[in-house]
Amino acid sequence: MADRLMAAPHGLVLAALSMAVTPSAVLAQEATPVASSYEQLDEIVVSARKRSEASQDVPIAITAFNENALERLQITDLSRLGRTTPNVILDPAPGYRSSTAFSIRGLSFQDPDPTFEPAVGIVLDGVFLATANANLLDVYDVDQIEVLRGPQGTLFGKNTIGGLINVRSKRPTGEFHASAQIDVGNFGRLNGRASIEGALIERILAVKLSGLTKHMDGYFHNLLDGRTVGDEDSSLARLTVAFTPSETFDITFVGDVTRNKDDSSPQRAASPPGYAAAAIGFPASTDPDLFNVNINGDNFVDLKTLGLMLESNWTLSSHVVTSITGYRNTDDTTSTNLAGTPVTIFQYPRTRQLQQFSEELRVASTWSETVDYVAGLLYFKKWHSQDQSQVADCALIGVCPGLPPGIVSIPLNAQARQDGHAYAVFAQGNYRLTPRTRLTLGGRYSWEDKTFSLRPPGYNLAPPALAPFVQDKATFSNFTPRVGADFKVTDDMMLYASFATGFKAGGFNGRANKVINIGPYDPEEVDAYELGLKSEWLDHRLRTNMAAFYNKYSDMQVDVIIPSTAGSGQETLVRNAGTASTSGVELELTALPAPGLSLNVNIGYLDAKYTSFFADVHGTGVPSDNTNLKLRRAPKWTTTGGASYEMQLSNFGTLTYTADLNYTSEYETDVLNDDFARRPGATLLDANIAFASASDRFALSLYGRNLTNRQFINNGIAAGKLFAFNEPNRPRTWGVLLTVQF
Repeated sequence: MADRLMAAPHGLVLAALSMAVTPSAVLAQEATPVASSYEQLDEIVVSARKRSEASQDVPIAITAFNENALERLQITDLSRLGRTTPNVILDPAPGYRSSTAFSIRGLSFQDPDPTFEPAVGIVLDGVFLATANANLLDVYDVDQIEVLRGPQGTLFGKNTIGGLINVRSKRPTGEFHASAQIDVGNFGRLNGRASIEGALIERILAVKLSGLTKHMDGYFHNLLDGRTVGDEDSSLARLTVAFTPSETFDITFVGDVTRNKDDSSPQRAASPPGYAAAAIGFPASTDPDLFNVNINGDNFVDLKTLGLMLESNWTLSSHVVTSITGYRNTDDTTSTNLAGTPVTIFQYPRTRQLQQFSEELRVASTWSETVDYVAGLLYFKKWHSQDQSQVADCALIGVCPGLPPGIVSIPLNAQARQDGHAYAVFAQGNYRLTPRTRLTLGGRYSWEDKTFSLRPPGYNLAPPALAPFVQDKATFSNFTPRVGADFKVTDDMMLYASFATGFKAGGFNGRANKVINIGPYDPEEVDAYELGLKSEWLDHRLRTNMAAFYNKYSDMQVDVIIPSTAGSGQETLVRNAGTASTSGVELELTALPAPGLSLNVNIGYLDAKYTSFFADVHGTGVPSDNTNLKLRRAPKWTTTGGASYEMQLSNFGTLTYTADLNYTSEYETDVLNDDFARRPGATLLDANIAFASASDRFALSLYGRNLTNRQFINNGIAAGKLFAFNEPNRPRTWGVLLTVQF
């Protein structure tokens, strides 16, 4: 049934959706454009520099999405933001769709193992999320999201070498408000959202409770047993309490819980000739339908997260002192048939626990008419444990010649533990030379220590007294300065230039098979140069923001999976093996050319390349020159064009038509640039039609994503020469979203 629904021409789907929300009595009346909502572009206030400022006054390449923009674009998780921001790719990690493989301006890292560090940071309600594991956040009850491009090492510290995504949930207003949403669509989609808020003590204590449930049947067909696989099921809840005992002091508490019970990502077999899986009868799939898989095994995700945040603000004359305390706990159990085969030749069950605690104390001051600054201290603790098993068929790893696959599987268990502490002191200030000229100077010094232990894969096969075990410690430090200047040409036009640095923390390799390969490896660093223009024209009805940048990337941490003589026959190595440069330009244009009509165009051009990449990437033991390879997730072009038109339907309400067209050119998703892992250039079309009642108490939205049903390989991985797999993009989806507010 789902396949027949997918086959429906998207034009008919949209036509039917439009008719469903446009009653004939309404159509018979004159529809007029809405002028009041689009007289001028909204001013968006951001916290990109840890103080509230208008986005157009911040000398950083930043794209901000307020609640209205998130709703219009149907942003349901962070990955969809990448479609609307130049030079930004926000992919889920291969094999683990709740984890992130984010890239900004060509700077990225893919493996979600918690011993590794991300290249793009995520901040949720002021708390930095420690790893890429289980952090592909659902967007619900969110006030604003900011995407900062370029390193943010001065104010946000490590792991923002590519950029940062800053998410702020909605706060209680103190007024009673309740809302409920239901979202029904193809592939059995059934999502529900609800929130309620009010004052417990007027003007002093306010509370907000919100929740989300998501269900979607899989869109993969398993040829092995005829089942639909790839189901998505999750539940989330958030409690926010705002305490304001006086005009100069406030405390906000945010607690959130998540439970995810998905199927793990179904994998397509992609092993080319010469791989062990192909040699024993499991070559790459040649099925033209990318959503046909042929997999065995118990494939599931069981993910639980708990997050707590306490923010206090104390206003003292020209100073605001802020304390943000954060704690998060993640329990993650998964099992996946990574080889994508009908006989289980490589199953990967894994259990992780990750805890983090952080405390940031800072002061923001408007010292005088010419000087303002932000300064602070940070303490961050991260602890994790991981128990995993590589359950490998003995025929795959070549230890039982003549025995067919599916007879004997060998569990190669491994354990990794890591405990880390990080400390930082930072300051950034602005000095106004003239009423229109401002200088920025900042710096951050960071210290970190990590203690790591590993029992490598297969330790369970040795007698306990002889089982291999290794433990090591390492310390790292880094200084990340920032220097900039901006000039207000007019009240509505600003030019800026900056030099900034960033780093991704060093560490240990939790995926090593051999003791010699655990590390430690050093931090990687970037020097970033940027020129930009921010401007508004035509009485704030046209906004044009442009940026040009050059990044010099050194001590690059390269993660590559190679053949190994230990364990299951494949091993991830991480080495400081490369240098690279990325440069490009970005244009963001928003216009209100006519009453009710909004247009936007975003264009990103990127030239990303290795300048040196000398390493053993094939497991031969001999380093080679790989400078000709392309960086992962660094497409040359990222472009988006969108239009929204809002009409007044007499006294009934408003009807809004929205369409967005996105083109991303070809890019690589694995280090070796394998054909089966290459994401081709593709154009994707999204659209929605929304009716809102005149009282705003009722709204009905009908949406479609990937309306042309463009299908392609979205990512892939080669596990040494053992096996390979890949995953397609999402097919066409559509749905109906009903909202009721009180």
